[in-house]
Amino acid sequence: MNTMPTTPKRYFWIVFIMLSLLACDIFSPQPANSPMATSMPTFTPAPQTPTILPTETPATTATPLPLFTLDGLRMAYIIDGNLYVQDSGGQPVQLTNSGLDRSPILSDDGQKIVFYRGDFDNVYSIDADGGQEQTLLNGPLSNIAAGTKVGDFAFVPGTHQLLFNTYLCEPQKELPACAMSIFLADTDTSKVTKTLITGLKGAYWGSPPFQISPDGKMVGIAISGHIDIFDLQGQVVRHSIMTYIPSEPSELFPIQYWLPDSSGLVVLLPNEEHLEAPMLSYRYTAWRYVFEDNMATQIPLDPQPEELGGCGMHVSPDRNWIIYNKDVSGQFFVGDLRDGHTQLYVQYACPIYSPYQDNHSWSPDNKHFVYEKSGRSFLGAIDEPPVSSDGDFLGWVDASHYIFHAATEGPAHILVRAVTNGAITTYESGISLPAQNFVEFTFVILGHKANQ
Repeated sequence: MNTMPTTPKRYFWIVFIMLSLLACDIFSPQPANSPMATSMPTFTPAPQTPTILPTETPATTATPLPLFTLDGLRMAYIIDGNLYVQDSGGQPVQLTNSGLDRSPILSDDGQKIVFYRGDFDNVYSIDADGGQEQTLLNGPLSNIAAGTKVGDFAFVPGTHQLLFNTYLCEPQKELPACAMSIFLADTDTSKVTKTLITGLKGAYWGSPPFQISPDGKMVGIAISGHIDIFDLQGQVVRHSIMTYIPSEPSELFPIQYWLPDSSGLVVLLPNEEHLEAPMLSYRYTAWRYVFEDNMATQIPLDPQPEELGGCGMHVSPDRNWIIYNKDVSGQFFVGDLRDGHTQLYVQYACPIYSPYQDNHSWSPDNKHFVYEKSGRSFLGAIDEPPVSSDGDFLGWVDASHYIFHAATEGPAHILVRAVTNGAITTYESGISLPAQNFVEFTFVILGHKANQ
């Protein structure tokens, strides 16, 4: 499932908080502590023996790098406010020239791209071949109140339908409460087909108020202290599966993770009752809800997860593991969501945050993850020590390979890392982007439902 970009104000607080932490020398480097699929793109690398890397020491790669051929990779990204699309083995194609575009997402089949234009007050869709560029804020939404912004959006899995929310916030407040509504639109026709709910109130900069099930039939929506399950016709199918005390005056929404078979959810419920000024961290409790049991059970993680500025809490695709920080100490934990067992993995680290990826740092193997420490990236695992994996992480293409970018002169080259038994091997992909200043990179593997 495609995921939703985080709304703009949140980026301000992320930068503010992280600068504050650096000024206080909270994240000064310290020695690390060692911890006690579907078939995807095909490749035929040249024979090479992977190098076993020591704990948190720079990785070495052969020169020249062997080739890893990525089949079916379709990428979308922004350069200078314009949208580009590019297929593996192909040249980049500039689709827009507004200079105002941002935060693209791709449909599962790679045929539709949705993106913001301007100051988050409009959302557009366009075909991957450049045709049918159109705004979604027409029809019933053309008369929305002045000042209304588009919040988060996500494709319904396997379709061109788009779920998104709008928000209108109280002016002249640091953390205002915002009136929200959630809509369903058809990106093929550019028509809003359904208003799921109106009258929500919450913090526009936090987690989105909704999450779509993997089967594309249901959506969990947080509403003033409880979570309801809706169908895509706007009907409530499960009422108040979980309750929480909404923070005042601005409500911080729960973070929802559907189970892979859509049979329930893992939910991180906010544990803050007062939210009026920026905070260094936000506390949560972890819960699991299964439809068959119709019961929410708390997962006894100790310490409890906290969201620290840009350091999020990332749950594995199978919903059995979580990586997170403990307050401003920078302690980085791995937690088992089946029994609540936790272990301190490393000091002064942070899960890599990307608003354009559903599972963020986690590999589809539910074992490996990527995190940052002291400005460098590392590959971690639930049962192995970390190894250095420098470069800008872009996403996992399958359970044992991920793509990244290493800054060089001229065009931006996309590289591939293979993960095998605790060792990583680096490959050239043969893909170059037209400029180093590309941002907001996202991709799909054509012919596969899962969107990384």
